[in-house]
Amino acid sequence: MSFLRYSPAGLPVLDFMLFHESTVTEADQSRKVQLKLKSIAMGILAEQVSNFQLGSNWSFKGFLSSSQNAKSLVYHIQEIQTVL
Repeated sequence: MSFLRYSPAGLPVLDFMLFHESTVTEADQSRKVQLKLKSIAMGILAEQVSNFQLGSNWSFKGFLSSSQNAKSLVYHIQEIQTVL
């Protein structure tokens, strides 16, 4: 996990990687899905994510945008929920 940093305006920012793994059914076949996604959280959400234990399970809502160099996607976190 990256270290918490601050924007020029003093807003907490955290750049990190999300890892997802699940099994889905496609065309009546079981398929394992794995995904690694660049992510960013800002404000209080950045502070919350920075305290998460590595490997813990969470549900995130947000939006995708291109990175500044437009070579990859970045998931912007807007909401976090605990997965029980």
